[in-house]
Amino acid sequence: MRRILFACLCLVVLSTCARDREDDLRSRLDALFFLGETQHFASSRTCTGAVFRVRVPTLRPEVEIAQSPDAAQLMLRTRGLAAIQIEGYSPHDLVDAFLRTPSGDFGREALSTAAQAAECFEGTEFGSGLRTALTQPGATMVYDAQSDGVMVLDYRIYRLFYVGSDLF
Repeated sequence: MRRILFACLCLVVLSTCARDREDDLRSRLDALFFLGETQHFASSRTCTGAVFRVRVPTLRPEVEIAQSPDAAQLMLRTRGLAAIQIEGYSPHDLVDAFLRTPSGDFGREALSTAAQAAECFEGTEFGSGLRTALTQPGATMVYDAQSDGVMVLDYRIYRLFYVGSDLF
């Protein structure tokens, strides 16, 4: 009987745990971006969605930005983190380009992460803002393999969108 009660308690605790804590996520992202205030944060056991205002609409100078899908794929394989921004191309266009490369890891991982994190932003202002940012030519896209997180920096509106999920 004690084992059953313990197992039930563990299930309740695990089901209420959040994937990320806001202060931890802010700390990780502030190493890459010039974060301002948090505008949206939602985290469940399997996904996180967040929007931050940025003080400067670029990545920090120490973060290298790839200029081609092949360069971003290499960054992802060697560093576990890749940023890409190509003038005239939206993150959506870039994901399509990644999927056409011989090793389309960046594109597949970004799509999987976003799809699995849908519950954290579906039906919110965050979700519609993210969709707009994904189609914004010149927006910067970053994928972090360690946290299974996709970031889209929309420089026009000084917003950073973050979507993270646990891939099963």
